Amino acid sequence: MNIFRPLSKEEVESIEKDKKYDHIWSSNAIEGSSLSKYETAALLETGLTAHGKPLADHLAALDLSRAYDYVQELAIGKLPLDEITIRDINRLVTYSDNPTKRAEAGQYRQIKVWPNGAPEVHYADPSDIPNDMQKLI
Repeated sequence: MNIFRPLSKEEVESIEKDKKYDHIWSSNAIEGSSLSKYETAALLETGLTAHGKPLADHLAALDLSRAYDYVQELAIGKLPLDEITIRDINRLVTYSDNPTKRAEAGQYRQIKVWPNGAPEVHYADPSDIPNDMQKLI
């Protein structure tokens, strides 16, 4: 690895962009998005949607892209992590995904959820989330 260092600014930017697109695609795929990795990257690069794919899948990718950028800004700025910031990240991720549920964006969920296609695997129980958040902070 050391023979490739230092990386040029362009190489670092390319790696960072690929990492972002991979994160957005894989995170949305877990939630059931129909967009391929290529379609996700194309949407984020050009703003063009994939023919025949649900609008909600496109909106989720755009929301997660904004949230990813926000988290990067937080990390670079070395700002303290607090509950409001975490809820703001959630608000960015979920705001456009389902316009009828915008009031829930940034709020703790009230229902049990699991990864798409894996109903036997549950995320934290809704009643545990406030306490788990306090532990995290």
